[in-house]
Amino acid sequence: MRRSIKKLFRKTRICFKRARLSYLVLVTTLLWFGLSVSRGQEDPNQIRVPTISGVFVNPVPGAPFSATVEIVSRQKLPNGSVFTLKTINYIARDSLGRTHNEGRRLVSDSYEEEPPLSEIHIYDPATGVSTRFDPSTLIARQTKLLAPAVPNSKSVPDPNPNVPGSPVKQVNDLGTRVFKNLSLRGTRQSRSATDFDEYWYSPDLSIYMSRKHQDPLWEQTVTVAEFDRQEPDPSNFTLPPDYKVVEVAEKLPSPDASGIYHVGNGVLPPKLVYAPDPKFSPQARKAKYQGVAVVSLIVDAQGKPQNVHIVKHLQMGLDEQALAAVTQYKFKPATLQGKPVPVEVSIEVNFRIY
Repeated sequence: MRRSIKKLFRKTRICFKRARLSYLVLVTTLLWFGLSVSRGQEDPNQIRVPTISGVFVNPVPGAPFSATVEIVSRQKLPNGSVFTLKTINYIARDSLGRTHNEGRRLVSDSYEEEPPLSEIHIYDPATGVSTRFDPSTLIARQTKLLAPAVPNSKSVPDPNPNVPGSPVKQVNDLGTRVFKNLSLRGTRQSRSATDFDEYWYSPDLSIYMSRKHQDPLWEQTVTVAEFDRQEPDPSNFTLPPDYKVVEVAEKLPSPDASGIYHVGNGVLPPKLVYAPDPKFSPQARKAKYQGVAVVSLIVDAQGKPQNVHIVKHLQMGLDEQALAAVTQYKFKPATLQGKPVPVEVSIEVNFRIY
């Protein structure tokens, strides 16, 4: 890894002790934004290995920096213990807006070496070329993006309607705070008192310096621990000599046989704008029966729910109540290159007695 960013890593003094880690189950990948975690579990006794996105570096010119990102995931187990995984990423951006980002494996908190590198990604906004390096094969896949990345200046992310759990019920402005001479703007999106996401954004660097997700089972944090606002080493944005370059043509996603798209690869997810709370059936309330129903639906190009049906059932009339609620949802439609398209999504509907 580059010397300048290595120096930042030593400052963080992260201790990863050596241990063997069994990856038992891959997590369900969420659509967008921020933390990609599985928040509902079919087997509560099963340890899950999450996939957590790091810090997205906007290709903003004139704001160089390099930084170390700490990622921590804690899963609360039924026996009262907590299963903890950690990793780090190195990120950088030069004055031209070129970006460098890493992906490293999550490791046990008893692992004391540097977490294994899984990918390096660099992007040049001047050429629109995106390069992903695979250290296991020494292959660099280069793609000329059809729609170059556009810097996102929003300090408040849109709520993600496809995150499992009830939709966002409240958005709170947490004001500002100062972190190492940077002014950060805070926002909290809450689904309940114990289920929320918190964001701290730096307008100066155009990145989220901190993200936190918390619910009754999970706590995940993504934090920029150390950063340097000097110009990064230019080698962070160039192709290493031992890599083989493979050019990959970017293809626009196409719909399936029924004309429906799927989120990802340029298809942006729909955004929930109205979501009435599901109602308990009388028999479920009397029996204090609760749980989570998973509803699949098509969000059409007008943002209306279509083909709404249950894919994970509940009893005592709660399936019908879940369908009644989701049928009333309203969305901003999914888009592909700015044009509305119909997509298939799944949403969890929680029935909880407080």
